[in-house]
Amino acid sequence: MEKPLVLPIPTVKRFPSYLRILHQFHERGEEYISATILADELGLKPIQVRKDISYTGIEGKPKVGFEIKALVKILNHVLGWDNTNEAIIIGSGNLGSALAGYNGFRAYGLSMVGLFDNDITKVGRKVGALTIQSVEELPNFIREHRIVIASCKCRSEGC
Repeated sequence: MEKPLVLPIPTVKRFPSYLRILHQFHERGEEYISATILADELGLKPIQVRKDISYTGIEGKPKVGFEIKALVKILNHVLGWDNTNEAIIIGSGNLGSALAGYNGFRAYGLSMVGLFDNDITKVGRKVGALTIQSVEELPNFIREHRIVIASCKCRSEGC
């Protein structure tokens, strides 16, 4: 069993910014990036970047920097973005429909698999790839799919 990393919250909060920069440099064809470049891009000190990255176990090469692919892989793993969690949305109004139609969640390890509403006139309609289901189906759906993440914007307790 993998020993969990214990990271300072500020470090974890910086990791998505590192990933954004790493993706930009990778798209340009770069294979390595230095702590100094990462620091400059984000307005940080290079020592802070090196300290943050040291928590991952990745080591850079002197005068070359960190391998971008390896760093992206470990940061995604540390953030839990490399394993997909299934989630549901309860409420298919404006916000629920927008969430259901947004495909960007996959990049963060989240897959929307169900959309529910207590308005019977909405049941059966498609929103993106999801079909609106009745909230009465929630208990079975949650149990069958082992759902642990849900978003609910309800106006009543009955949801």
